[in-house]
Amino acid sequence: MRFVLLGGGIASLTCAQKLKELRPGDEVVMVSGDKYPYSRMVLPNILKREIEFKNALLSVPKGVKFRGGEKVISIDFERKFVYTPNGKLRYDKLLIATGSEPNYPFEEKYNSVVTVRNIEDVRRIEESVQKGEDIIVFGGGFVSLEIVDALIKRGVNPEVIVSSDYPLSRMLDEESGDFLKNLLMERGIKFRFDREIKAVKAGFIFTDKGEKLPCKLLIAGKGVIPALQFVKRGEVLKINKFMETEFEDVYAAGDVVEVYDIVSGKYRSIPIWPVASLSGWYAALNMAGIKAPYTGFFPYNFLKTLDISIFVAGDMKSVPHDVLLWKKGESFAKAIIKNGVIKGIVAINVEVDIPEWLRIIREQVKVEWVTKSFPWIRVKGKI
Repeated sequence: MRFVLLGGGIASLTCAQKLKELRPGDEVVMVSGDKYPYSRMVLPNILKREIEFKNALLSVPKGVKFRGGEKVISIDFERKFVYTPNGKLRYDKLLIATGSEPNYPFEEKYNSVVTVRNIEDVRRIEESVQKGEDIIVFGGGFVSLEIVDALIKRGVNPEVIVSSDYPLSRMLDEESGDFLKNLLMERGIKFRFDREIKAVKAGFIFTDKGEKLPCKLLIAGKGVIPALQFVKRGEVLKINKFMETEFEDVYAAGDVVEVYDIVSGKYRSIPIWPVASLSGWYAALNMAGIKAPYTGFFPYNFLKTLDISIFVAGDMKSVPHDVLLWKKGESFAKAIIKNGVIKGIVAINVEVDIPEWLRIIREQVKVEWVTKSFPWIRVKGKI
């Protein structure tokens, strides 16, 4: 049997590894538009000069064939063929795990606008830094904050334009977001909130507030969309609990699918590394004939930028809700409680036991047990 896995990210790699364990005699082929599998998570670290690109490369599991530099053009689901510039490849079972791509914020393509998708993008930013060009970051999410941190470490303090009223607005509630915003601004970050960029022209950007700002390079960090140009751009694939799509013998995992969010009780895209890896593992089990239902997960992230640590997990915008709250100086912690269980937590500059808090949210532990067994504030500010 031939298993064909589309994508070179962690979902595809995890699936490949597990398939070779379960079905060592079968053929496993990975097809990726990238020449090599590597971690996109560390691209900001490369810009910071903390690591080199060679250290971001990921290993292909032993016995797996990796066909790099081959972008998928189309798929014939009836005849079971994948088409690339190098021809067609037949599959018995197919995994679509092509990950996500940056959400390009303009209809028109501009040479002066770059996203952070691959090593070539990092090289383009480095070139602009070396030339001393005016750089603006568009977006207030995790990747944008990491890029701002990297630029500052390289001697550039860019202006940051954010559509919302505070950074990380997709995950943080207003109170938490305002606390983080103040910390960042105290460190000299030049934010312009509640703005959209309407045009990019001749070394300037124009906002919807009538501002004209010099800009030779605009770094756009406006979220991600599924990388599914060969199906339909921007839309996620629907799967059942066994990772199966509507097409026979076709499975999907990672950023291209909606998975069950156990906190909100809804299906949604959760484009983070742990969810991609876990969904790839479940896809392998089911592709190998082991019926293993994927029960879901929830969004979380951890970031340390500009000497500020930020941990957020679950749903910080669940309403109505009760809260546990603690603030002291530059430290802030808040938990959202709904129906007697903790639905979300954010900790800024507070040391947390991340695995334990993920377990508490995942298992929907009653808040009475949490507050009794884990006092909200421990010695040294631990939660």
